[in-house]
Amino acid sequence: MSPKISVLIPVHNTELFLANCLKSVISQTLNEIEIICVEDASEDHSGLVLKRYAEKDSRIRIIWHNKNEGTHKARKDAVLVARGKYIMFLDSDDELFPNACEVAYNAIESNNTDAIQFGVQSIDSKGNYIATKSWFITEYTDRIDNNWLHLYDRKQIKSWETWNKIYKADLCKNAFKQMDDDYLIIAEDVYFFCVYGYLAKSISMIEDVLYKYRQGFGIWSGIQGKISLEKYKILLSQKKALDAIQRYYKTKPDAKKFEPIIQRRVKTHFLRLSLLWLHYGLQDTDKAEGLQLFAETWGNK
Repeated sequence: MSPKISVLIPVHNTELFLANCLKSVISQTLNEIEIICVEDASEDHSGLVLKRYAEKDSRIRIIWHNKNEGTHKARKDAVLVARGKYIMFLDSDDELFPNACEVAYNAIESNNTDAIQFGVQSIDSKGNYIATKSWFITEYTDRIDNNWLHLYDRKQIKSWETWNKIYKADLCKNAFKQMDDDYLIIAEDVYFFCVYGYLAKSISMIEDVLYKYRQGFGIWSGIQGKISLEKYKILLSQKKALDAIQRYYKTKPDAKKFEPIIQRRVKTHFLRLSLLWLHYGLQDTDKAEGLQLFAETWGNK
């Protein structure tokens, strides 16, 4: 029998938090799940942690990358082999609440929408509570019918994070088959949102808090303070996600309808972040070089 949910976990250098992440999944109240971990060429002992847990729980499957291919490609590889009716994404430094899969599954089965969005709790590096992030939900609703990009433009959806939703597996597979294999470790969520959201026709939102997001780790660590030029260069690579989104929509017969939304909502979002990091993130001594990096990335358009 196929699992009800496939929980997909990209893994790269998260040895410190990986055990807690895996414990949160194998202890789910919904037992009929599979857990697909993509070990994306970690340089720490993440692979050993995965092996240890896979030996204890047969629901865990591991995909091994010989080289680091980025979060987007790791998710894609997992989606294409997933056997569940639905898919949930989990970052390997985060955790699920014990009833997350059961609540999400019951909600999407009951509402029959293309996805269910749920609440998120922020935690620190030690797992301590910071805040409940419900601000990105305009209202809790059984169903909104429309293309997601239109819903985002109208602020009926305020979150394009991948990991705070459960999705129909068939639609996920269709979306990732149409997506490029670009190396993306930032803004990959926006890329997936725009592609899945083009194919999706509906979404529901529930107030249940099901996900624990570890704040200030990974690519976003240090953003609250000063960042290096090398880190700024990585952050600017969100432009690659915008390019991929624009390539995708150019192939669609109704591309002209979405172009203004992409310019107004997606590109403007990326530009604003890039300028904020330039102005507030870099040391004064690095800002001239940072401005040059910004110009090389975004050009004069």
